[in-house]
Amino acid sequence: MTINENLDALSFWRWIEFKLNSGQIDDIFFAELDKKLSYFGFDSWEFGPFPSGGDYLAISPAGSRERLKDCQNFIKNAPNITGWKFLPAKPAKQWNRIFEWSRSGDRICAIDWKFNMYSYPDGMHEIVLIKDSMGKLDKKNKLSILEFVIDSEIGEEKSIEKICKFDVSDNPNESDLSQCMDLDGVKAAIDR
Repeated sequence: MTINENLDALSFWRWIEFKLNSGQIDDIFFAELDKKLSYFGFDSWEFGPFPSGGDYLAISPAGSRERLKDCQNFIKNAPNITGWKFLPAKPAKQWNRIFEWSRSGDRICAIDWKFNMYSYPDGMHEIVLIKDSMGKLDKKNKLSILEFVIDSEIGEEKSIEKICKFDVSDNPNESDLSQCMDLDGVKAAIDR
């Protein structure tokens, strides 16, 4: 960051501190937050209750390893505000694995999904969805949904750091089916 960009970032964090401490969190705040983060090149963010208590603002790298470093550096200037966490990526969710995919309007249930996971010597993993409930969505949408589900389960930062590839198999063979695991199995294998 240049000196001017650093001053702009400090100004941003002072603004955040003022708004959050004064409770001025409304539609106007969100619109201004979006505009201010876009100025720094961050087009994806999330705001909500943190699973262990309090609230969070996550500035998302949108799945990019390179942008993750930018987000991590930007968050270093965040103030310490009671009840708030500032994150360089979206956290894991506490959710029921049922959601509506806004891009298609489809209701998706990931509860019974099955996966194959391939682990590589460098510590990275490939996740292949072999059984899903997404019906006739095209592969591009299925891959986006798969990435969203895994990010929601393990958190976006861990997903970027541990997953090298997502894939969808429409015709799994007997070997694929005999070696599959559910989402809890995927989480446990990544955490090893």
